[in-house]
Amino acid sequence: MTGQLFRNYLLRFDRYVGRSVILLVDNASSHIFDDLSLTYVKIRFLPPNTTSKLQPLDAGIISAFKKHYRRIQIRHDLEAIEKEKDPYQIDQLTAMRWSRRAWNILENSTFVNCWKHTGILGLKDDASEMTSAADEADDAELQEEYDQFVQVAKIQDAMSLNEFLKAEFEEGLEQEEMTDEEILQLVQETEEDLEQQKAEHVINAPSLCLNYSMEESLMEIAKVKEMLEFAEANEWIKERELETTSNVLRKLQRKFRETMMTEKAKKEIQRSIVEFFPQSQQN
Repeated sequence: MTGQLFRNYLLRFDRYVGRSVILLVDNASSHIFDDLSLTYVKIRFLPPNTTSKLQPLDAGIISAFKKHYRRIQIRHDLEAIEKEKDPYQIDQLTAMRWSRRAWNILENSTFVNCWKHTGILGLKDDASEMTSAADEADDAELQEEYDQFVQVAKIQDAMSLNEFLKAEFEEGLEQEEMTDEEILQLVQETEEDLEQQKAEHVINAPSLCLNYSMEESLMEIAKVKEMLEFAEANEWIKERELETTSNVLRKLQRKFRETMMTEKAKKEIQRSIVEFFPQSQQN
């Protein structure tokens, strides 16, 4: 964020809201709005050194966003490994699309509870009572997918899921600011890749015969998900429609992976040497 970008954002936000609002901001150096005439927005700074306590984003919104983002990342990585591709090769446009998806599927209750937690509105903080069976099932599902990724990626001494979600190792990392020319080139290259993928989907379209192995089934499900994401990126379907259909496909993927891992584990069980001799010879 730069001062100029922040000013541009404020002008657009002022036109968008169309009603009187207060915008709370921290004391970041880029939050500059001197001599900026706004019709509806009043800006108020949080007191120094209170961001972690009073900023709703820091009260749980960011962590919820990261959780959704990491879930998308894990699912991508699992599918990439199944396609024998590098799961760690992610371009910036893909990461931006993941971020948009992660943000759009945040529940309204997340924002409400985080605002309550800060105490700014003077409302009762009942967030601790909001944990539901659905949340617990969601966490268990994410843990299962993370465990599957660690196993298929053959990661030794892997960090826990909680450490992966917090991503403390990313704190303090600095990103070089890209020029307009570099961003344009990156987007053009990515669009070319998408067109190539779309062409490959048409050429390699599966037949109506579903006599697939488990590995082949996982590949075909991944192709369907890619086509759905392509359709959503082009606004042919809505974000919620993508998420609803993808949930069904992900359940299928988990069942296939569970079955494959169970079969693999059975084959790897060490057998006793006497099992290789007929029973008559043992007597």
